[in-house]
Amino acid sequence: MDILGVGGWELLAILLIMVVVAGPKRMIAWSYQLGRYVGVIRKMWVETAKQLQKEFDAAGVDVKVPQELPTRQSIAKEIGRAAAPLTKPLEETMQELKVTAADVRQPLTPLKPADIKAPAPKSISAPPPPAEANGNGTGSSADFGTWSSGDSEQQ
Repeated sequence: MDILGVGGWELLAILLIMVVVAGPKRMIAWSYQLGRYVGVIRKMWVETAKQLQKEFDAAGVDVKVPQELPTRQSIAKEIGRAAAPLTKPLEETMQELKVTAADVRQPLTPLKPADIKAPAPKSISAPPPPAEANGNGTGSSADFGTWSSGDSEQQ
């Protein structure tokens, strides 16, 4: 129970403090006055709702004004009813995703050592020599590792 942001225990504590401070006789008078105000508010709501309904009907607007005071539950129900055309496609999509996710999930089975295959080792080879290793553009393998083209020609 939550009345204007005040929970049940808080309301009970407030009433207990009011009984201690005001006394039981004054609390009875206050309760009577509160009941009268609630009755007046309800009558005002019904009159206002009837007048609004007449105005909506005259304007051709298809809206039904509630004849009772709105509560949190009735407001939530009306919002849900008004938002249904917007949320229906989203709910259908969510249901499809749940079905798809359930189909994709499969029970995991532990792997056996025989099922695990190690990748083949890659052979390490020397990179090919650059095209202009000996300076004349031939790039022969005899010039690999030499510092100058003159040394390789002399050998």
